[in-house]
Amino acid sequence: MIKRIMFIAVMCAFLAAPAFADLRPIDNPIAGDSWSQRFQEDGIYGGTHYNFDLLAVRVVSGPPLKDPAYSNFSVVGWHLEYENPSSLPTLASAEGPSVGYLQWDFLFSGSTSQAFLLDYAAFAGDTLIGTGGIQWGPGWSYPSTSWAPTRDEVVAVPVPAAVLLGMLGLGASGLKLRKFV
Repeated sequence: MIKRIMFIAVMCAFLAAPAFADLRPIDNPIAGDSWSQRFQEDGIYGGTHYNFDLLAVRVVSGPPLKDPAYSNFSVVGWHLEYENPSSLPTLASAEGPSVGYLQWDFLFSGSTSQAFLLDYAAFAGDTLIGTGGIQWGPGWSYPSTSWAPTRDEVVAVPVPAAVLLGMLGLGASGLKLRKFV
């Protein structure tokens, strides 16, 4: 009976464990007036390999990212999809063809002596496949995170009201021009 309870407790702990992003830095940070770090993602979450097509990061604490936050992708077709409007963004995403492995450079503002915490998420289509924390202090660590964004929260989505207003404005100007022709 005790063995059965222990087995159930271990299984519950295993199943309840967060799906950490398998994100790892490559080599040492490259310093300057800002600094960068090469990262790799191999799509392994909770022991299962997934292909992914969107990566997102948000600043939880510390200095903001540097524009552009993502660059130098190892796979053709990957690009910076979204950064919140700022010269120093706090939310950024990158998108591209579905892959199971990717390398890129993150660009950070400030110096390597400044600690920060980021939340990180990977998507396959609209499905969030994994999340994790990225902490610099100096040196990398990977705390758990409760961030569970939807794809729409981390990509640029056209605002329906703006489209409607644009169409109304074009229609009104078209009618005005028609009266004068």
